[in-house]
Amino acid sequence: QGMQTIAHNFCDVVLRLSETLAIRSVTRKQATLLGGVVEGSSFVELLATHEEQARFHEMLTHVGEAHIPTCMSTTLKLRGKTAEVLLLLVDLGKRDMRYLVGLSLANEKSPGISAPEGPIMAWDNVVPLLPG
Repeated sequence: QGMQTIAHNFCDVVLRLSETLAIRSVTRKQATLLGGVVEGSSFVELLATHEEQARFHEMLTHVGEAHIPTCMSTTLKLRGKTAEVLLLLVDLGKRDMRYLVGLSLANEKSPGISAPEGPIMAWDNVVPLLPG
């Protein structure tokens, strides 16, 4: 519950994913920000490249094994444009709502949202977030 509160307070968009990485419970705001994504869509398809998809799958493995929320920078493809984001991943451990994904838009290329220029933070590798 605590990580969900943190995600909602610090991320622009918070999604819940099923065990198969399907997006669950999409709000109108989320659909608008993510270029019309609908419930049941695969989150992985939003990742801009095969390399980003592979990094995300590695992150899933890490989060599942370590049970530690993790964050990484990545690129999403939204409405034909790319958006640099910081992605927070939490394993909720439930079958229907397995993962919590928080997205913080990191630059002006993000469609329809005003954000600071350039990346807020840049990570070359996945960074684990240790519980406090």
